[in-house]
Amino acid sequence: MNQTTKPHTYVADITQLPRALRHITGQKRWVLWRWELRKRKNGAIAWTKPPYQCAHPKTAAKSNDPSTWGTYAEAVAAVAAGLADGIGFMLKDSEVAAADLDHVRDTQTGEIIGWAKRLCVEADQLGLYREVTVSGSGLRFIGLSHGSELHRKFTFHRKSGAGIELYRNTARYITISGLQEGSCEELPPIDDYLDALVARFDQQPTANPPFDPLDFNNAGAQADISAT
Repeated sequence: MNQTTKPHTYVADITQLPRALRHITGQKRWVLWRWELRKRKNGAIAWTKPPYQCAHPKTAAKSNDPSTWGTYAEAVAAVAAGLADGIGFMLKDSEVAAADLDHVRDTQTGEIIGWAKRLCVEADQLGLYREVTVSGSGLRFIGLSHGSELHRKFTFHRKSGAGIELYRNTARYITISGLQEGSCEELPPIDDYLDALVARFDQQPTANPPFDPLDFNNAGAQADISAT
């Protein structure tokens, strides 16, 4: 894909989110996002998804300032009016936490790489909500949380950027696609799983292929998620 070509947005009908997410639509934590080309710290130009205010779609939303957040209805209306590419949910001091599996899904075939498939099995066993992210190349697990602040990123493949990023009570936002996979109808607790993932990957080296983060023959701390 040409770098200047706006990415396709993978999204379901955001006016009718899956049942598991409907209770958070009543919270004033919603923002907009748009695809934008921006220069990264390393000088590379890449497509990003910065958040914007629902009431003022040209003004940036701040992840640590609730006055810049809006309602779900406002966010949906702004997207319908063509003022943004999608909606997002702010996590700071919220009951919602998430795990992002980045660059793990083929956007054309839907095929998921091996270690991510195994995490999906774990997430499904725990009843977590799971959706395809708006890029089409990632997955997100969402659940309820009462834990302390957490923001950790583990990269397993430098070239592709494949890895996992964990968010809990942190000044960040997550995009919402509504492209649910699995059968979750009510968000379950996610804290124990996030803590187990940190324990599992915390001492793993940032890797090059053929490293498999779920190969239990590799060195590093490994958590038994079945115990959570």
